[in-house]
Amino acid sequence: MKTYRRPTNPTSILADQNARAIATELLSNRRQEKSGDTIRFLKDKRDNHPSLVVEQYLRDERNITPANDFPTSLRHSTYNRQDENGNWHQYPALLGLALNAEGDVYCVHLVPLNNDGKKTGKTEFRTYKPGAAKGTAVILRKPISGVLVIAEGLETALSVWSVVPEVGVMAVGSKENLKFAPIPPNVKILVFAQDNDRDSDDGGKRSEHTYKIAAEHFNKSLSSATVIPLDDGEDWNDVLQRDPNEVRDAFLSMLCLFIMD
Repeated sequence: MKTYRRPTNPTSILADQNARAIATELLSNRRQEKSGDTIRFLKDKRDNHPSLVVEQYLRDERNITPANDFPTSLRHSTYNRQDENGNWHQYPALLGLALNAEGDVYCVHLVPLNNDGKKTGKTEFRTYKPGAAKGTAVILRKPISGVLVIAEGLETALSVWSVVPEVGVMAVGSKENLKFAPIPPNVKILVFAQDNDRDSDDGGKRSEHTYKIAAEHFNKSLSSATVIPLDDGEDWNDVLQRDPNEVRDAFLSMLCLFIMD
């Protein structure tokens, strides 16, 4: 397995009534094309509409500015959150529709936001039954020329998606789901967009071990590689915010290594 590190120079939502209902309806259909009227795509430009806040979050907080539309696997909605006085308020949310290998929606990634376009807690995963997230992924772009990039988080995957249009991209939601990712049969090269977790308690050993196991699992049928930011604690969205070209160069450099082999 190849590994690339960039050169040195270059609130948990416990009371989530509305979003839970939306996820339930999506998952009851479990087909992406059947859920088009449930959650509008990021095109509604009305003042204070959740789509504007979601786009603000991706643009201003994450530096994700696609040349064209966002992927249709992204949706926007609202969720209800209780304040310290017990009053309920409605806030925007970014949703990612996670599909299994058959193309059915089995999980929804929910990114909670506030009205200022700031992320307010960890991404949550809504499923129609326990364990249904296993083997699912949010498909941002289908594989291109047999190349697919896999990331854990939605924002990390979007960071690669936005500046490396030459590759397919998916987000699986967790390290544990990496080796269960629904890899299409036409994929020849699998690239893991790994976070640099070396500032964690174990120096990132658990993270690197998990990626290694996933790579070894897929190496039986295709070539794989891992691309890691150099700086401790960084993910590829951190790199994107500093220099988008650095993200692009890192992943294209890895692909060049495959071509030269």
